[in-house]
Amino acid sequence: MRLRGAVERDYGKELDAVYGAEGTARLGLTLAALLDGLDMLGVDRATAFAVVQEVAYDSVPPQRLAAYEYLRWDCECQAATTTKIAEAMALPTVTVRRRLEELAAYGVVRRIAGGQGKADKWQTGPWGRPLREKGMD
Repeated sequence: MRLRGAVERDYGKELDAVYGAEGTARLGLTLAALLDGLDMLGVDRATAFAVVQEVAYDSVPPQRLAAYEYLRWDCECQAATTTKIAEAMALPTVTVRRRLEELAAYGVVRRIAGGQGKADKWQTGPWGRPLREKGMD
């Protein structure tokens, strides 16, 4: 799952290493076992899939998920600046930039460089397609 991918930062907080996106081994098998258990309990398939999907999303670091969901659902523009996203999340710009960099490392969002003295913009990337319907809580 790309939203959960591990990264390592150096002491200056720059991305130092980007590890591969989490494969199906640990989380995937756990979610499959959850789905099997819900099936055994007689939960209808649509509800079971919704539960499994929410468990998967609940395992994503909250700030990453909030940044992704802002760009995916709440941003009424093609791309948003780091500052705009930070204001929407009520977090410092530096913190949000770090989360966006992590998402960009896995292709979930894309950075559009603003150039010298101009703000970078962010938009969902090739792996940032919708995974759940807006408003699913």
